[in-house]
Amino acid sequence: DRPVIGMATGAARGRGIEDLIAAAELVRQRIPDLELNLWLAANDVTAEEYIEELRRLTARLPWVSISSPKFNEVFQETSRASLMVIPHPPNEYMDVALPVKLFDAFAIGRPVVATPRTETAQIIRSGGAGWVTEGDGVEALAETIAQALSSKSELAARGQKGWELAQGQYNWKRLSEQVADVLLGKASTP
Repeated sequence: DRPVIGMATGAARGRGIEDLIAAAELVRQRIPDLELNLWLAANDVTAEEYIEELRRLTARLPWVSISSPKFNEVFQETSRASLMVIPHPPNEYMDVALPVKLFDAFAIGRPVVATPRTETAQIIRSGGAGWVTEGDGVEALAETIAQALSSKSELAARGQKGWELAQGQYNWKRLSEQVADVLLGKASTP
C-alpha cells in the first residue's frame, strides 16, 4: 500500500543513482511515505566500495533501502516496487543501449520511469509501459515520478502493458530464436 520506487542495477557510478536519491527526496515533499529501494549488484571491489559510499550518503534517510539480493531473490525483492526507475544520464552510449533492467521491470509487471535516453524512451512510449521525463536533471525526474505515483490505476495499466511486451515482443525465448535464425541464415529477408 505504500509507494515504493526501485532501481535494480549493477553498482557503478554514471547510472544516475545519486540523481534518483535526490529526486526521491523531492518527491517525499509531496508523498511523505515514499520509499526508495536500491537493489545493487557488486561485481568487484570498486562496486562494493561504491555501495558502502551510497550507504553512508543515505544513512540519514531511513526510507532508503540498499541491498544486494542473490539472483534467485531479485524477482521477489523487485516485485515490492510500485514503479521501477531508470535514471540514466545523457551520453551517446546510454542513448543506444537497451538496459536489461527495462525488460526485467516489464517481466514483473512494473511500469518504468526513465530519463529520455533515445532507445529506452522509444520502447516505453510506443508500448505505453511507463513515463519518460521531459528532460534531464533531478527536478524532471522527481516531477515524473510524482506524476506516475499519482494514480494507482494508471500504474497498474502501464505495468500490464509492460508485462504484455515482456510476454510478446520482448520475450527472451522469442528473441533468442530470432537471433539464431539470423545467425543460421534462416531469417527471411525483407
